[in-house]
Amino acid sequence: MDYLNSFFQNIKDKLSNPFFGTLILILIINHWELWYSLFNFDNNYSRNAKVSLIRNLVDYELTHYNIFIDITNAVIITIVGYIIIVGTRTLSMLIEFKIMPYITGKVINKNVVLKSTHDETVTERDEYSEKYEEQRKNVRLLSKNYDEQIEQIKNKDFELAKAMESVSQITKDLNSSQQKSLNIEHELQKSLSQIKILESETREQRDNLAIMLNNLNEFRSLFFNEENKSFWDSPHKFPTIIIDKVREIKEANKWEQFLDVANHLEVGGTMASNRIIEIKEFGVINQEEGRNFKQLSPIGEIIFKYRSILENIEIDYDTF
Repeated sequence: MDYLNSFFQNIKDKLSNPFFGTLILILIINHWELWYSLFNFDNNYSRNAKVSLIRNLVDYELTHYNIFIDITNAVIITIVGYIIIVGTRTLSMLIEFKIMPYITGKVINKNVVLKSTHDETVTERDEYSEKYEEQRKNVRLLSKNYDEQIEQIKNKDFELAKAMESVSQITKDLNSSQQKSLNIEHELQKSLSQIKILESETREQRDNLAIMLNNLNEFRSLFFNEENKSFWDSPHKFPTIIIDKVREIKEANKWEQFLDVANHLEVGGTMASNRIIEIKEFGVINQEEGRNFKQLSPIGEIIFKYRSILENIEIDYDTF
C-alpha cells in the first residue's frame, strides 16, 4: 500500500511541475491519435491486431525527433509562461504600489499617503510605542525602587527613633546612676564622718574607761591591798551603801546563802542555779549579756572579803 501511495504521489508531483505538466500536455495534443487509439478499437480487431496497430503508431509518433521537438516546445512554453507570470506580477505590483497610490493621492484625497510612507509611519510609531513601553517599565521599576527606598527610610527612621529612645533611656539611667553614685558618695562621706565621730567617741569612751578602770583599781586597792586591809577593822568605817546591802541580805535571811554562792563563784564547785539567781537579785553578782559566766560585783567582793567583820552587823545598825 505504501508503494502505491508513493507511486501516485510521484505522479502527482510530476504533473504539478510546470515543465512536466507542459510536456505531458504537448504530448497529448501532438500525439492525440495514439492516445485515442489506445482506448478505442473497432469490434472486429483482434488482440494481435490491436498490439500491431499501437506499435505502428508509437513507431510513427514517438520518434526521437518528435520527442525532442516536444521537449523543446515544452521548455519554450514554460519559459514564456514564467515570463508572462513575471511580467503580469510586475505589472500588477506596479499598478498596486505605484500607479494606484498616485492616482488615489491625486484624485480621491490629499490625506491619502503612500503605503511605504504609511509603513514607515507605522514602523516609527511601533518603535516609539516600544520605547514608550520600555520607559513605562523603567518608570514602574524606578517607582518600585522609590517605594522600597521610602519603606527602608521609614524603617531606618523607626530604628533611629528606637535607638534615640534607647540612648535617652541610657542617658537617664546614666544620670540616675551618677545621681545614685553622688548619693552613695555623699552617704559614704556621711558614713566616714560618722565613723570619725564614732572613732572619736570610742577613743573618748576608751579614755573614760581607762579612767574608770584606773579609778576602779584605785577603789579596789583601797579595799583589797594588804597595806589597807588593817584599816577596815570596824563596820563603822565602811561606806553606807555596803552596810545597807549587808542589812538587806540579812533582813532577807540570805546571808549564809550569799556566803555559799560567793564561795562557789570564787572557788568553784556545784550549786543549784536557783540559789545563784536568788542572790543575783540583790545586785551583788554580775553576769555578761549572752554568757553564762557569773562573778561577784565589786560590792559583793568587798562584802565577801570582809564577811568576818560585816557579819556582826545587826539589822538595827544604830546600836553600833
